[in-house]
Amino acid sequence: MSNEKKVAELLKRAETLEANKQNFLTVFQEVSDYFRPVKSNIIVKKEAGDKSIFNKIFDSYPIVAVETLASVLNGILTNKASRWFNIQTVDEVLAEDNDVSNWLSDATDILWAKLYSPQSGFEQALLEAYKDDVTFGTMATMIEPSKSFDLVFNTLSIKDYLIAENDEGRIDSLILKVQMTARQMLQKWGEDRGNLHETITRTAETRPDQLFDLQLHIYPRTERDSTKIDKQNALYAGCWVDVKNKSIIEETGFDTFPIAVGRSEKSTGELYGTSRAMMALPDARELNVISRQRNEAIELLLRPPLIVNQDFQNRIDLSPGALNRAKQNMGAGGRIALEAVNVVGNVPQTLELIQEKKQSIRETFFLDKLKIFDNPNATATQVLELRAEGFRIMSSLSLGIEEYLNSILTRSFDILFRKSFAVNDLSDGLSSYSLLPNPVFGELPDALKQAPDLKILFINPINQSQQATELNSIDVLLQTVANTAQLSPGVVDVINFDEVVRKKRAILSVDPDLINDKATVEEIRAARQQQIQQQQEMNNNQQQAATLKDLKQAGQA
Repeated sequence: MSNEKKVAELLKRAETLEANKQNFLTVFQEVSDYFRPVKSNIIVKKEAGDKSIFNKIFDSYPIVAVETLASVLNGILTNKASRWFNIQTVDEVLAEDNDVSNWLSDATDILWAKLYSPQSGFEQALLEAYKDDVTFGTMATMIEPSKSFDLVFNTLSIKDYLIAENDEGRIDSLILKVQMTARQMLQKWGEDRGNLHETITRTAETRPDQLFDLQLHIYPRTERDSTKIDKQNALYAGCWVDVKNKSIIEETGFDTFPIAVGRSEKSTGELYGTSRAMMALPDARELNVISRQRNEAIELLLRPPLIVNQDFQNRIDLSPGALNRAKQNMGAGGRIALEAVNVVGNVPQTLELIQEKKQSIRETFFLDKLKIFDNPNATATQVLELRAEGFRIMSSLSLGIEEYLNSILTRSFDILFRKSFAVNDLSDGLSSYSLLPNPVFGELPDALKQAPDLKILFINPINQSQQATELNSIDVLLQTVANTAQLSPGVVDVINFDEVVRKKRAILSVDPDLINDKATVEEIRAARQQQIQQQQEMNNNQQQAATLKDLKQAGQA
């Protein structure tokens, strides 16, 4: 296919997806006006630093509700204080190998450190994504290596990307719309990379800060050679398109989908999710109107309009304690010189209505059910149970986030893995792995080189709570057996204590270096048994020698 035809098809697809998104953009704009004003440039064009939207907001409660729920999501799902993912082998038997277990534990620690490094921007991107999901029902974060760090996270604005699903309803294509200056494009692609149009190179010399519209099209590659590992044969194709000049700047590829996308509950046939803010939008509209009316009513009560019935010697002074002298003592018909206009209104009822609207928003955002557990005496089990309950309450919201987090973990691990190992796909379906210079991960153990299928699991709060319950159940069982053993010692033989210890180690994610593998345990026990046998033989020999001595002494007697 010629480049001209390919560009035409890509731009045509972008137009189609943009048209499908138009109705959503209208909703996104209105929702952001009330719940996320800092992103209220969906349809309305704004200059950088324009905060005039805040002048139209008379109650900040919807904004606070988004911030609060995003913080709760972060605390429940991705709490930095507890490990919320781990790396495992697909083959569970393989994980029992001590070298494999050590490598998986080290790899998990390395990935955790990379994610939470200040250089990655992960925490900021994650919190922004949570706010987007609560506000727009859809969130997207790009994960790429950079020149300065192994992983860099950037959450995309809802207006800057278009998505498409495959036949299974999963997102497999995305178009990212960006603007770059001519200078930035030269820095990114330079004269030796890509195919920058001559217009851009000329503009970079005269007007380096002029913006150009670009599109990055990401989609499954239909034709690829699986035995090759170059970008042109990667699982996903990437194509940078210069919109104005209708030309392809660069064709690249990705081994995993480079943008993690999450969606809240969505209707059949719709591409974008339905957010909690959309559901609370009617209440937010009314709350803003009523709050404005409340402000006006209170101002009218404090500074009511006046009827002036007399001429005054000077201009009327309405400041506290001011004296205003009328030219006459009494006006016509006996009316006083100044009298307030009686303003009709009921401020207490207005305040009650405001509280009703706020409570409705709280309920929509689950804030009435999600308790922030701040008891300093709470046990770890109680905290886990509370987080699990929060996860269950927000199931319509949290399930989409779980898919999003799994995508982030898979993409991040893939980048670090391929920076550590040269993955050579062989024709028979197998692969070979050779360590690269300056790797992120340590060298693979032999067992993993033979069966390197790995998986990264997001540990949701329900799983964590179940693990805590399982630990407690094991402890109760052991205590019950200990009590029963006082009556029947043989009952202890029912328990496989080796597997109990290994099970508890796995649940607690204890460093595998602290636990000996089965082969080492067998060697230790064999050596101990040998020592026992040798001691018994020594004792028998000593006893026999003593017996012979006694017999000899008795014979002499």
